[in-house]
Amino acid sequence: MGKIKNNLLILALTMLLLTGCDEGTTNSGFSITSSNSDINTSSDVNSDSTTEDSSSSGSSTTSVEEEKYYTVSTRNFDGRFNASTQFNVSEDPSQQNQGNVDKFIEYMNEGFETKDFVKNMEASKAQIGYYKDKNSTCLQLGSSSADGNVLFTLNYKIKRVVVSAINYTNAPYHYDTNSELEIGSSSDDVIKYDLKTQTTINVMADLKFNSPVTTLYMAANGYSNYGSYGRVSIEYITFYY
Repeated sequence: MGKIKNNLLILALTMLLLTGCDEGTTNSGFSITSSNSDINTSSDVNSDSTTEDSSSSGSSTTSVEEEKYYTVSTRNFDGRFNASTQFNVSEDPSQQNQGNVDKFIEYMNEGFETKDFVKNMEASKAQIGYYKDKNSTCLQLGSSSADGNVLFTLNYKIKRVVVSAINYTNAPYHYDTNSELEIGSSSDDVIKYDLKTQTTINVMADLKFNSPVTTLYMAANGYSNYGSYGRVSIEYITFYY
């Protein structure tokens, strides 16, 4: 009888160890590190003392211990994109404003040495919109009438991506309280982040892909899940390749 109990105890401990090894890894092909924090709307969450070789577009590329990464600022834009810039007012990616999309791809590639990091961009209900206040603009997913998303196809395989996102606000009076952000390699391979709050919240999404990918998908959900707007503001993206 004692031998059976010992065997059961060993089996239980083994299962606990196996479970612990899988902590932080999804079944979708990537592991996750993220943090949510309320922020001061006047703070500069894009400042990074370790970033080098910044270009006028707010992009940078560097290598730390042989791990290459490329950061693109998707906010403000030194007057190159204003809050009326539409990538697609439709939910159909085939109806996007290709001229504006091409300009944005060019902007995203400016800080990269060979100017070819981003190959293509497909947008649905995505635009440049206000965030925090009417003095700041950024890449906005979703609109006041529909959810939105963007799919970037890259010329380089990425192992990891870090995205800084903020729930939509036209400070200090209104927040989209049904905002959810999805990030992954495709619409079928995502992790969700909850931005449903009455205060400004910053999500630092950090995804490490089990196998390198050449696509990045981001979406704002509100209408699809809650029947109300849920816009999300994207401040910057760091690609590790």
